[in-house]
Amino acid sequence: DGMTPCVTDYCPSYGNDLVGCDHDPRCHWNTSTTPASCQPTECTVAHNTKYPPTSTVADTCESDPNCKKGSDAKGDYCETARCSDLLTNCECSKNPDCYWDSTTDPKCRDVHVSACPDLDVVFVLDGSGSMSATFGNHPHGYYGMVEMLRDWMQTLPLTGEDHTVGAASSVKGGTF
Repeated sequence: DGMTPCVTDYCPSYGNDLVGCDHDPRCHWNTSTTPASCQPTECTVAHNTKYPPTSTVADTCESDPNCKKGSDAKGDYCETARCSDLLTNCECSKNPDCYWDSTTDPKCRDVHVSACPDLDVVFVLDGSGSMSATFGNHPHGYYGMVEMLRDWMQTLPLTGEDHTVGAASSVKGGTF
């Protein structure tokens, strides 16, 4: 009919390749399904269409404060914007999940973790036989737990500092 959007989905080609999926900004590893699989992000689904036919990814993506335009060898695409990707007060204030911190190190921060103190996080996972049983939507508890932790870790504003830095860290403001 000429009005049906044309969508290219790059994600199924990753199959069980978790690392490949996570390195493609169009995709994310979905652990809410069994088995876990590579799925397009919300920004990919919402904005990587050629509809109407005269629009471009930039036209639709940049109007969404939760998304940002990217480009690679496959062409232009729309990906999820993190607060740290938003470099100006104006860009930051458009995203309801972000706020502009104008302290000594001005930057856009995530409102969900802005009041959190700096801390180290340690995980201890059960290694008993019960972890080989079903866990939520996952047929194997250990794999399900690791996938869920990995997904959660991707949403945290981690500093990337080595644990040996300790109290000498100069990074402040709701980061882990």
